[in-house]
Amino acid sequence: MRRARIRDLLLGHRHVSARRRHPGRGAWRRRRHVRRRDRRPVPRARPAPRNGQPPRARRRHGVGAGQAAPCRRRCGAQRHDEHRASDPRPSTRCGGFAIVTHAAAPARTGRRPLDLTNRATVRAVARRVGLHASRRLGQHFLIDRTVLDDIVAALAPAPDDVVVEIGCGIGTLTGELAARAGRVVALDLDPACVRAAEITQRQRANVSVARADALGIDPVELGIGGPWLAAGNLPYHLTGPLLGHLFALPKPPAIGVFLVQREVAARLSAQPGGWSLATVALRALATVERLRDVPPSSFDPSPAVYSSVVRLRAQRVLSADDHALVLDAARAVFQQRRKTLRHGVAHALGGNGQAAVHAISEAGVDPGRRPGTLDLDEWRRLARAMAELRVGAP
Repeated sequence: MRRARIRDLLLGHRHVSARRRHPGRGAWRRRRHVRRRDRRPVPRARPAPRNGQPPRARRRHGVGAGQAAPCRRRCGAQRHDEHRASDPRPSTRCGGFAIVTHAAAPARTGRRPLDLTNRATVRAVARRVGLHASRRLGQHFLIDRTVLDDIVAALAPAPDDVVVEIGCGIGTLTGELAARAGRVVALDLDPACVRAAEITQRQRANVSVARADALGIDPVELGIGGPWLAAGNLPYHLTGPLLGHLFALPKPPAIGVFLVQREVAARLSAQPGGWSLATVALRALATVERLRDVPPSSFDPSPAVYSSVVRLRAQRVLSADDHALVLDAARAVFQQRRKTLRHGVAHALGGNGQAAVHAISEAGVDPGRRPGTLDLDEWRRLARAMAELRVGAP
């Protein structure tokens, strides 16, 4: 009979637990580790840290402030400062510790600016300020260096120009504009984006970041008295109202380069025949040029659609009175955009078909055409004829 069996019979199994678990795979390794614990080297005693010594220095060096630690390199020196005095080679080649002091570290010069086209950098900045991309605000941050350079080249700011950026985000385009322009005013509605842009552009003295709604922008309130330029990555759902407001100002930007949705860019830059209400409203104030398309992979987070870079130049084709008449007429007529002008004008005149035919004939336009085929001169003549009928109506 085995010895363990005899011991169990004599003790009546009182020393055995009611539920004994299997030791498992790591039991042998743990027992072996415990048995060899006496073979571990005894840690070297270190002097007690002084009061006020930083915890980091205490953990790293294990010596008091101003004291020198022995050199770990087998050079025969008792102290690291003795080794540095006797060895002309740089101290970085020695494995010892330097003297621990609490003097302030010298400021690093020549720090490279953040690469805000790096996806990891963008997300790190967003985490720091608590920024979460909002669909409601249409936030998609540009991370394509080629597109960024094309936007700056298309705007071509001079060293004495003032540039207003609409929707600065974390400051990706802001820094590139500040490198060439004399002053950059970066605006954003999201306070987290304002904090991010202030952090990334804090080394640029010619950049000012402010929280503002671009739909209510006023160059005078921003301290801009002369000509100015505009740029930005616009929210897709606010492209028409934003551009209409900017170029309807008494002092609009001379040139504006913007990132917009590709379908919107195609309509704004289309020839007569594919116009929309936004096209009529904007083409009366500026010329539109479509420069290039941008894939969704150029943004973080990636949008579901393609984008385009457009360049606008302020050029008023209609007077202020004619522009107001054209907008009033176009809003009503474009409600019947799939139908002919006769139906759309009749709808605008309260359903009076005879008055609609008379107004179209006075404007010299074919009543069988559709609203999207008229150019600005035809819209001006039609709007004036409709306004005369409204005034003469009982």
